Order: sequence, then C-alpha cells, then structure tokens
Amino acid sequence: MATEDHLDKETSVSLALKDAGVEFKTKSRAIAVIDRMAANFFERRGFKGERLVQIGRQKIDIELSLIKRASETLLKRVETDERFAESILAATFEQDTRRQLNKDGVIEAALEQLSRDPPGEVDSSSGPDELSPEFSDRFERYAEDASTDQLRERWGKVLASEVKKPGTFSTKVMRVIDELDSRTASLFERIVQYRVGETLLQPIMPELEFKEQVSLVSAGLLVDPGMAGHVTRFNGGRQDNGGAKLWLFPFGTYLVGLEQSVALTYGTAAPIKDSEGGPAVPVYLLTDVGKALSTIIPTDENVAGLSFYAKLKDYPPSGHVRLYAKSSNGQWQTVSAPA
Repeated sequence: MATEDHLDKETSVSLALKDAGVEFKTKSRAIAVIDRMAANFFERRGFKGERLVQIGRQKIDIELSLIKRASETLLKRVETDERFAESILAATFEQDTRRQLNKDGVIEAALEQLSRDPPGEVDSSSGPDELSPEFSDRFERYAEDASTDQLRERWGKVLASEVKKPGTFSTKVMRVIDELDSRTASLFERIVQYRVGETLLQPIMPELEFKEQVSLVSAGLLVDPGMAGHVTRFNGGRQDNGGAKLWLFPFGTYLVGLEQSVALTYGTAAPIKDSEGGPAVPVYLLTDVGKALSTIIPTDENVAGLSFYAKLKDYPPSGHVRLYAKSSNGQWQTVSAPA
C-alpha cells in the first residue's frame, strides 16, 4: 500500500500559501492553524475550493469504535436495534461534516483575504512560528459554527489578520465578534470608514442616532461618549519652514497644519472645537474590541483625513490651513490634496 509523501504534501501546502501571499513566519503560522483545523484541507479543496469529499470508510470505522468504547449500554442497543444504530451514526457524521465544511469555508475566506491583502515584510519575518493555543482553541469553536457565508467571511478575516499580526484578537474580542448582530456589524462597517488611528472623525461622518450610539456602545465597539463627547487635540509647538508656529493633526501619511497666530472660529457647525486653548476634532473613541474589529474591514486613513482637511480648509478663517506630506528625504513639505 502506498504511503503518504509528507514532503510532497508540505511542498504543496507551501506553494498554495505562497500563491496567497503568505511566506516566512506568516506561512508557518498559517500552516499550523490550517493543519489543526482541517487536516488535508488542500487535498480536499484541490487548491480550487471543491466541496468536502465524502467521509472515508476508515473514519467511519474509527468513529464506530469510539462509540463502542464510550458506552456498553449504547453498544448493546446498537447491536440489537439497527434503526437506532443508523440514526446515531447519521447524526454524528452529519454534524461532523457540517462543522468541517464550516471550518474549510473559513480557511478559504482567510486565504482569499491574505491574497487580496498580503502580509508585509515585517509581519512575514517576525513573530512566533505558531498562533497561541488560547487563540486557536477558541477560534476553532467559532469557525465550526460559521454556518453562513457572511460568518465564514468574517471569521476568515479574523484568521487572516491574526496570522499577520498575532495577538490582535483576544478571547474577549472573539466573544464580542461572535455575539455581534448583523445590524450592528453593518453599522460599524459603514462608520469605520471614517477612522483615523483609534478614533472616528465626527465632522466627516453621518450623525449617529442615539439608538445607534447605544447599540455600538452596548456591543463594546465604542467608548461611551457621555454628554460631553470626546475630542482629539491638535499637537502644538512645531514650526513650518518659515518659522510660523503650527497646530498639527496627523493622519495616515499626512499632516494638517493650522497657523497658531490666526484666531480660530468655533461654533456648532465648525469641524473643530476649542479644547484647553487649542483646536480639537470631535471624535468617537474605539474600544480595544472596536480597534481589533476595524483591522478586518478595509479602510484608508488617508481618505478619511483628506476629507477632514477638505472640510476644514474652507471653514473660516479660510486660507490658513495647510496639508503636509513627507518627502523622499524625510522632511515634511506642503502639498496639494490629491485629486
């Protein structure tokens, strides 16, 4: 009887992961978790996502043997009641097959996500060789219950993110994600497009209704803003090339600068407000869970920040707002907003 060629199998798995943009440390982590959750995954899928093949006779024999050893009483009834035995086996294998299909679907979604957004050089060359047992144990339980395409995609993104940056998703974060209802998840996905750092910029996002705020806070995604709300203050004390002192607000690969010598106008319609004698941006604060969840949703801080800049530069006093980007020599220089 032919023996399994483990070297050939490992090479095949490595090539499949490389096609998805997963190499070095991230490849090691991916191989470990895939092998744990779905042994022979790539053989079943043929690298192209075929459906799970029928359970082999060897597994049936093993499962039946386990059932026999588990209970002598059950064994006796199985031996004397053929219909009962068939129902036990059918229920057992149906559940196992469904769970494995769910896990395979999650792995497929993770590989697709890694292919669309492959890990960078730092992520690929650093970190542990395997994901933590705490993550793997809990994640596998959630993955086997991912019975819809939406859930498989969500957990696939979680796995891809954890493979790239181990430690992003704690057991607490995964529990919140598991309990998150579809309406709140959709709402969060819409508003997280306005994220800069660990905040959501209120001046450029649709106003949240009170019940929406309550939903996001109750889900553990936003810090309760209370009556006063939260702000992110501009940094002060820096100067431009001409020596003018600036208030600075960083985002993505840009800085927004306000001349400190200019009297700023504040008001209910202003995109900024006064905070301890300087300008600040009204924001919603993401919780640790919200920050982790935001990593699996495609966002671009530059897009959000430039939208804020566009709104601020036309607000009185106009003409005193500047946009800076870092040049090739590492110096910040004034630039025009990209079209």
